[in-house]
Amino acid sequence: MTIEGLEFVEIRAGYFWMGSHWLCERGNWLGRMSEPLGLPFGRAPKHYSGLDAECPVRLIEIDHSFWMSATEVTHEVFDRVLESDGGSEEEFLRWVLRLSSPAESADGEDLMDTARRPILCQLSSATEFCDGLSKRSGFSCRLPLECEWEYVCRAGTSSEWYSGSEPDTCLTETAWTFENSQWPLRPMPVAEKSPNPWGLYDMLGNAEEWSLPGTEISSVDVQAVLRGGSIYDSVAGCRSSIRNRDLSRFLTDKPAPSLVGGIRVLVVVE
Repeated sequence: MTIEGLEFVEIRAGYFWMGSHWLCERGNWLGRMSEPLGLPFGRAPKHYSGLDAECPVRLIEIDHSFWMSATEVTHEVFDRVLESDGGSEEEFLRWVLRLSSPAESADGEDLMDTARRPILCQLSSATEFCDGLSKRSGFSCRLPLECEWEYVCRAGTSSEWYSGSEPDTCLTETAWTFENSQWPLRPMPVAEKSPNPWGLYDMLGNAEEWSLPGTEISSVDVQAVLRGGSIYDSVAGCRSSIRNRDLSRFLTDKPAPSLVGGIRVLVVVE
C-alpha cells in the first residue's frame, strides 16, 4: 500500500519479548554485587534512565494488525502533506525542521538529495503530519505505540540488533550510525541500507523516531519516547530495545522545545 508516496508494510498480530535481555541480566548481576555496598544498581526499574529504561523484559501481545511505513517520512512527503493541507508551521519552526537537511550544502548537494532525507521535527509537528495524512488519505494514521514500534523493529528477532549480535559488524549493512558515517553528520537518504526481516528500512540509526507510551515500564508520565537511535549514536545506542538516552529532557507534560525526531507512520486497520 502506498499513501502520498509513502510505502507501507502490512504487520500481522503476534507476540514478542520487549526489552533487553542483555541489559536486564547485567542489571541483575550488578544488583546482586552492589546491594551490600548500597550502590544504585539492580533490576527494579524506578526511572527512565540507564538499565531501567529497557528492563524488565516482558512478553507482549500485539493483538491487532496494522500497516507501518517502510521508511521514515522524508522532507518531500512531509512538505507535500502539510503544505498542501494547510499545515500550521511557523517560519521559525520550518527553519528548525530544515536543520536536518539544508537545501544546499557547501559541496553543492541538490534538492533531490535533500527531499529523500528523513524530516526531523517536534512531537507536535509529527502529530500534525499524521493528522494531515489521515485527512488526505481517508485512513486513520498515527504515531506507533512503543510496543508496536519495537515489535516491528525486532521483526521476529530477539537479539540486541535485528541484524545480529555482533556489535562490530551487525549494523554495517543495515543502519547509519556514528561509526559508519562521514562528517558532517546528518540523516542520510532513506532506504540506502538493507531492511529488517519484515522489509522496513532504517528502524535503527539514521533518525530517532517518535513513539507514544504503550506498555511503558515506569510510572513516570511521559508524552512520547524516541526510539531506535540515530546517526549521531554509537552501535550500542542503536539497539532494538534502546530508548532515548536522555529522557530526563522531556519527562514532563511537554517535550523540550528543541527536541526533534523522525516520523514513522502507523495506519490503523479498521
